[in-house]
Amino acid sequence: MGVTFTGTMGHRLVIDARGGRILEYSLSGENALSVTGQFVQQGSTLWVAPQSSWTPTWPPPVAHDEAPYSYVIEGTDAVFTGTPALGVAITKRIGMTDGGIVSLQYSLIASAPVAWAPWEVSRMAPSLCFFGPGTETNTYVYNPSSTPLQPVQSDGIAWVTFAPGTTGFQELLTDSVGWAGCATGPSGLLLLKQFPNISANAFAPGNGDLKLWWDNGNFIELEPIGPYSQIQANQPVTYDVTWSLTRLGADVAVTSQSPSLAAVITSLLP
Repeated sequence: MGVTFTGTMGHRLVIDARGGRILEYSLSGENALSVTGQFVQQGSTLWVAPQSSWTPTWPPPVAHDEAPYSYVIEGTDAVFTGTPALGVAITKRIGMTDGGIVSLQYSLIASAPVAWAPWEVSRMAPSLCFFGPGTETNTYVYNPSSTPLQPVQSDGIAWVTFAPGTTGFQELLTDSVGWAGCATGPSGLLLLKQFPNISANAFAPGNGDLKLWWDNGNFIELEPIGPYSQIQANQPVTYDVTWSLTRLGADVAVTSQSPSLAAVITSLLP
């Protein structure tokens, strides 16, 4: 069971009660999210950072990731509430406009003081990714077995391509100015996320405010990370993310440093 939203422009959003997980964000029947592999690898969810403080560090807590969330409809939003793990319960307020803009407000709720950062994790098929580069860089790679990704900057955009045929993991932990996305081509989809721009002193230990992850060519993860803070008992900490999904025209080149793609991205930003 779960909740489905439909828009007037052909968008569809499907949230599964299991984990409060988004399994579909589609346009004209084409899903921008990956739903292959095990459930832990599917769709979009919320974890807490840093992963190095999880016990154990893998897999994510069942209460956050796979256990059923209760949910209610409040106005035009669906509100999903999970049970506690690692000292916090997660609430997800999710809505979609008729035009397909998705609003997500995540809340971390503690029963006793604990320090975490909200961490959105969305899986997609391998594609070209990009983000607004910040000035506070962070090159730490959490998993020493992964290969650091090297973005290329042009037109105020950092472009990230993933090498096909690799047998390991590739990873980037970095600073952004509050937006990131991925695009498939030709004539594919552009998924754009907008989220709070945070300073380096609010990064979770060993993190930036954006993570990109490549899993053996099977899927990619686009992961905004919110501010790391002390969460007081019964004083929820919230983190807001907005998604949009746009169909790219045949005249848009989905390649790194593409002027036509840069123009589309820029047109979608505030």
